[in-house]
Amino acid sequence: MHGLSQVLGFTPLVPVAAATLILLIYVLKLRDRTLYNLVLLVGSSLTAASTLVVLSETIYGGFAWYCFGGWGAPLGICYYADELSAYYAAVTSAVFTAVAVYAVWYSRHVKHTALLYVLLLLHLSGLLAVYYTVDLFNLFVSLELVGITGYSLVSFYHYRAKALVAAARYAVAGGLMTTFLLLGVLLIYTATGAVNIGVLGAKLSVAWSPPDQMGFFNKNLYADTSLVIIAIAMILWTALFISAIFPNHFWLPDAHSEAPVPVSAVLSGLTTAMGFYVLARIAYTVLAESVLAGFLSTLLPVIGFLGIVSVFYGAIMIGVEDDVKRILAYSTILNNGYILMGLSQGTALGIAASLYHILNHAVGKALAFLCIGYMVRRYRTRNIYALEGAGRAQPIVGSVLAFALLHLIGVPPTSGFFGKFYLFKAFIDADNLAYALVVIAGSVISAYGYIRVMEHTVYVSKPEIVGKEHLSIIVTITLTTLSTVILLLGIANQWVIDYLTYTASTLVLDSTVYIERIYGLCQSLLSTISYP
Repeated sequence: MHGLSQVLGFTPLVPVAAATLILLIYVLKLRDRTLYNLVLLVGSSLTAASTLVVLSETIYGGFAWYCFGGWGAPLGICYYADELSAYYAAVTSAVFTAVAVYAVWYSRHVKHTALLYVLLLLHLSGLLAVYYTVDLFNLFVSLELVGITGYSLVSFYHYRAKALVAAARYAVAGGLMTTFLLLGVLLIYTATGAVNIGVLGAKLSVAWSPPDQMGFFNKNLYADTSLVIIAIAMILWTALFISAIFPNHFWLPDAHSEAPVPVSAVLSGLTTAMGFYVLARIAYTVLAESVLAGFLSTLLPVIGFLGIVSVFYGAIMIGVEDDVKRILAYSTILNNGYILMGLSQGTALGIAASLYHILNHAVGKALAFLCIGYMVRRYRTRNIYALEGAGRAQPIVGSVLAFALLHLIGVPPTSGFFGKFYLFKAFIDADNLAYALVVIAGSVISAYGYIRVMEHTVYVSKPEIVGKEHLSIIVTITLTTLSTVILLLGIANQWVIDYLTYTASTLVLDSTVYIERIYGLCQSLLSTISYP
């Protein structure tokens, strides 16, 4: 097993190690916030660096794998990184690191810094494990880690009744959905004898039939395929809940608005994106070239319709809400609707545009939340009318907030414009004019709400609030970095979309690549077993 495989295997463990070290510092009563900050920043930075190393190996056809304890797939717990999973992991860890830098400033205003950092780091570990695992049961376990830490983070301000109610609603619904997913996994195992994604894809595939001396990849189903359809539908419904797609959106506005600002940024741009990975992996790796391809062809228009409803619902609610954090939460529902519409096309460009929009949304939403968070922390209110003039009191924050909102609207030269442009182009290329018009309509309707935020926080002046304030260098660095990333992604849009189109092509046009690689891992296990 080469060095890169070791990097992949231990990447999700780095944030766990950092969280453990913070707990150790707390237990030893070395409760210096500087130590907590150092461990958070080093842990998140090392995680980001390792995911980027893995991403560099997967670019244009590479892959990496790691099996714990030397047990290969499908019997052992294995991590596998291809173009898709490595991209998700790199985006997640990079944006998380920027949020972690901001959290160093934000944590000065909270009592339980160690708890906040530990929960954030464990949340990151769960997200990465979801992207790298090749096993549906391990996917469930990783989702449970993401969920438990997410519920705890939403209730971080436990002395506020609204935070506890939001966390309880999120926890009850989330627990129900993950149980739903586990039931789906059990049904799949009952029907096929497999929980490994690659093995499951091979069993259902009509395009690939390898020699298999141990029977892992045989085509025999132990139950009717209708059982598999029900199970996959349960898993995908859970994925739509994670991504807050209508009608599974109900938990998100309260959860995101009541959580600490760094948590809101992570939940909005990173955690909800996880649902799209699960959906894409199941839909295209398992179903695209399988005996259930007909089910997929029926499913895609349905999820596309749910994406459209989410777009209009989110766009309308942005314009009528007065709580700035809830406005950004509804913006998440809106943008996730765009992403789902792209994934539903089943074309390389449609999926690539969705992947581009995931990146744009993660960076742009983190930037907007961090700006709003500064204002909310300073003036102790989330109401846009009470925040009038806050952007003038701190011109840097006000200007960056306006820039972030223009990015979310899709105004050039931000990368948000190019993300929506490629979505529009993907729909036109697929002769889907209705979806293309939804992109335009959603952008126009939501622009009213975004401009409304800019009007009250940046352009309106209040004598009692105007007066330049000191801005932390940490906040300045974070906001500047994320703004620069948005501009660079716009400048490099052609390179980005070309790479993502290649990534999407490996997912849509040749889904057996994943299966073949997992088969190779299985063969490595077979080679260690002696037969009489």
